[in-house]
Amino acid sequence: MPDYIPGSTGAREDLCRFLAACYYEPCTDFSEERLFDSMLSAASAIDSELAESARKLGEAFAAQDLQTLLVDYTRLFIGPSQPAAMPYASFWLTDDASLRHEATTAVLDFYEQGGFDISEDFRELPDHVAAELEFLYL
Repeated sequence: MPDYIPGSTGAREDLCRFLAACYYEPCTDFSEERLFDSMLSAASAIDSELAESARKLGEAFAAQDLQTLLVDYTRLFIGPSQPAAMPYASFWLTDDASLRHEATTAVLDFYEQGGFDISEDFRELPDHVAAELEFLYL
């Protein structure tokens, strides 16, 4: 993928926003708001291979019913015991198995330096991948 394509900055920002949505619990809003069509459009403005991946993601989403998506989301990000894919940067960047430590709070400092804060409605840790992608979007 090229380092930079003139005019693609807005598309990159939008893609971060659309990818962030993928890390929230699946709901009918994804289809109603045409999330994956928007993702494909943004990805197409950046790179053809990225666009192909976005197209495949949208097709895979459309092929599943909401209940199956919710079960997969729970297995991946919640568990029953240990999630298959921890969505927290600190989990991957430190050897500390706990999720609340310096790496987590450092993200809050970074957001603050950028002039942003976490919404009171956001019920995850600040280093959740969705929050970080939304920060990149903003």
